[in-house]
Amino acid sequence: MKNKSLRPLNKLEQRYICQFIRILIPIARDDHHSMRGIARWQIALAMWRWTADAVDIRSGKVRKDAFEYNVDFRRHTQGARDALAASTSAKGLRHEHMVPRSILADEIMKRDMDENNIYHFLCKWCHAVIVTKKEDSKIRPRTRMPDDGNFSTGKLDRRYKDAGLKKKIRKPLGLKSNMADPRAGIAANWMAEICLPHGDPAPRSRSPARSQ
Repeated sequence: MKNKSLRPLNKLEQRYICQFIRILIPIARDDHHSMRGIARWQIALAMWRWTADAVDIRSGKVRKDAFEYNVDFRRHTQGARDALAASTSAKGLRHEHMVPRSILADEIMKRDMDENNIYHFLCKWCHAVIVTKKEDSKIRPRTRMPDDGNFSTGKLDRRYKDAGLKKKIRKPLGLKSNMADPRAGIAANWMAEICLPHGDPAPRSRSPARSQ
């Protein structure tokens, strides 16, 4: 589902999400706070924003769920890509997180992370995979990890392995597309400001920046 007027969230925009999460952590960690449950829910919801939202290049505004089913900028299975190629509709697809958002939220709360640690943690672990509805039905458990799938073992793709999907996951193909779109009004190396799929910052481009 290509749309050349959209780009991923950049580092600054991702940092805004981290700031929002950081504000909520003390509330979510307070067993006696009346808003504790809502704060935890909002932390997990912020991770949906991390993977599903995009920015309209023309207006500079964030568009909710604009990359929910974008296989050019999100990990996906070949089945999901084929389904999108065969139809203009995303019906039958799911935006699934390799590590359930509730697990990520609990880990952030447990470690009482600051903004910087939240950012690097999400770059490393908060990744969505676009799958078909049939593939999604095989991913179990839904909101927790298998016993040996945790941060200490590093086996955080265990659910996908058990579902037979680990080897079917494809990396996004569009990280280099739209990089130099003159409508963006920003440097051609804006991709250096977002997280790559494996969580490391993208290398800086040596190409000269485009003028606004």
